[in-house]
Amino acid sequence: TSVRSAHTATLLNDGRVLITGGVSGGLSVNSVEVYDPVSDSFTALTGTLTSVRSEHTATLLNDGRVLITGGFNGAVFVDSAEVYDPASDSFTALTSTLTSIRSDHTATLLDNSTVLITGGVNGGASVNTIEFFY
Repeated sequence: TSVRSAHTATLLNDGRVLITGGVSGGLSVNSVEVYDPVSDSFTALTGTLTSVRSEHTATLLNDGRVLITGGFNGAVFVDSAEVYDPASDSFTALTSTLTSIRSDHTATLLDNSTVLITGGVNGGASVNTIEFFY
């Protein structure tokens, strides 16, 4: 329902697609919507990301939740992370943060349920570190 870029779209286990954050109207946003392919419709969630972010990652975890990391909030690059729970359609900020502030990075779920986070940028500088979220 929102025009946006630099967002994420994550296929959930139930077939819906979670669309988070991004840039809309020139501003980074914390809005969230879900696309339902059965009804071919978008629904804005009442809950929002705990942080405004674009250029972030969203990784589907083995338990069906989605880990959202890093990004840019329109003013600064962020080191925060949060988790979306599709059972409650809610977001929870994590107390642990990324060890490197980054956006435009990758996040890959490994076989042991760990998420490997690599690369990205922080301001004009490339980030050459990796880290793991458990």
